[in-house]
Formats: sequence, C-alpha cells, structure tokens
Amino acid sequence: MAACSACRSKVWEPYYERQLRKGLSPIQAYVALARRPAHVAFALFHSKSAFVAPNYT
Repeated sequence: MAACSACRSKVWEPYYERQLRKGLSPIQAYVALARRPAHVAFALFHSKSAFVAPNYT
C-alpha cells in the first residue's frame, strides 16, 4: 500500500516511472518502489542523518 501512494508523490514518482521504462511490470515496479524507501531509511538511520526531500514546486 505504501508503494501505491508513493508512486503518486513527486519524490518517488520518477523512480517508479524509471522502473517501468526498464521493462518491469507494474507489480514489479511497486515492489522495487516499496523496497527503495526501506533502503533509504536504513541508510539514514545508519548515518544518523535526516531525509531532505527535493523541492518540487
């Protein structure tokens, strides 16, 4: 469910679209998108830094 809403956000939509252009099915792209924030969260936790989203206005 998180990937479904993330694919519509300005931060994660380009990643989802890139996965689709690579030839992944929509389900595979959702799985890749669901894993990506988990990897980012782990990296942020490990480095003790904060997530700063790009400014899309």
